[in-house]
Amino acid sequence: MGYSHSFTIQPGHDIYASMWPGLLEDAVTIVDAVKAKGIEINGPSGLGTPRLHPSRGIAFNGSRIAGSQCDSFHLDSPAPIAGADRSCRRYRYVKTDANPYDLAVCAVLLRMKMLMPDIVAVGNPGVWDDTAAGRSLVVDLFGGPDPGPDLFADPTDGLVLSLSGWVDPQLLEQAGGPAGSR
Repeated sequence: MGYSHSFTIQPGHDIYASMWPGLLEDAVTIVDAVKAKGIEINGPSGLGTPRLHPSRGIAFNGSRIAGSQCDSFHLDSPAPIAGADRSCRRYRYVKTDANPYDLAVCAVLLRMKMLMPDIVAVGNPGVWDDTAAGRSLVVDLFGGPDPGPDLFADPTDGLVLSLSGWVDPQLLEQAGGPAGSR
C-alpha cells in the first residue's frame, strides 16, 4: 500500500467548528514553512495552489510535474455529515509514499490532533521516528513540547467495517441496517 497516514474527524462537532479557524491558520503557516524549505506544495491534483479555505476545506498534494505527488490530503471544513448525528466520525487516509509533501501532511495532522485531542484520531503505520520531521516542525512553529507517541491511535477504533469500507456506527443506526447492508 505504501506509506500513509489515517485519521478520523468529526466535522459536525461543535469543538471542530470552534477550532477550525485556528487550525486553518496553522495549516497556512505549516504549508508556508514547508514551501520555504523548498518543498513544492500544490493543489489536490498536484498542480496549482493548495486549497486552504474556510468553507471549502484544506486540500493539497506534492508536485505532479516533479513526480512527487501521491494521494491528496483533504480535510473537511466544519459541517455535519449528511444524514448523521453531529458527532459522527469520518475516516480518511492519505498515501504519501513518503514524498516530500508528507512533511506538511504529518504536521497538519499532528497540529489537528494537538488542538482537538478528544474528537480526532490519527494513525501512522510506520514507526515513531517516521514523524520526527513533522513533530519538529510543529514544535518550531507553535512551541510546546514534542508531542509524544501516545498522540497516535487506531483511527478505526469503534468504526464498523462494511461492504463500502469503514463506517461510523451512528450512520448505520440512522440508516436502519447492519454493517453489511450498505
